[in-house]
Amino acid sequence: MIQRISISELTSSTDKIEKFDLLMKNGRIAIIPTDTVYGFAASLARPDACENIFKIKGRSHQKPLILFVSDFSDLEKLGFLLDDETSRLIKKYWPGPLTAVLKKPDNRFFSEFPYTTIGVRMPAHKHLLRLLQGVDSYLLTTSANRSGADLIQTPDELAEEFSTEADLLVEDGRLGDLSPSTVADFTQSPPKILRIGPITCL
Repeated sequence: MIQRISISELTSSTDKIEKFDLLMKNGRIAIIPTDTVYGFAASLARPDACENIFKIKGRSHQKPLILFVSDFSDLEKLGFLLDDETSRLIKKYWPGPLTAVLKKPDNRFFSEFPYTTIGVRMPAHKHLLRLLQGVDSYLLTTSANRSGADLIQTPDELAEEFSTEADLLVEDGRLGDLSPSTVADFTQSPPKILRIGPITCL
């Protein structure tokens, strides 16, 4: 049965954040709030958990999960190589609803990630950013709904829909009627918008 906790309570102590981090390292699946929609989350280091998200959603493997970071400096820590213009554009919209598709670095962080590119985002959600800053695990995410189904914006509906499939529901009440993030491919110049969301042009 899915466990439930509010994001304010989860981020109220280092101990609670460490327990969340351990959950992720153990291959569990969480549902977390963002600045757009609720999303599934699993550790980048646990491909088995990421595979479970694909199964729960019924999601095509042609649509990779999105990496969340808590600060722009995480890109350098993870080995992403960005030119000045790419850095400028990403910083303009971060934190916020922009997913930047970047070339995957060739290092240990992504040794289990089977794609050549990866979407990266820094959500504009202060409690979520605090959570991301406090954990060792980098999280891969996607919206918490079945593929092709409507978005689910309330904790009660999420708990009912995924009661036996997700391990933890991190609650932040009903989220606004927002669309998922804008996705833009920064591996080409100029970057190309692949999915229009709250940001309609770069």
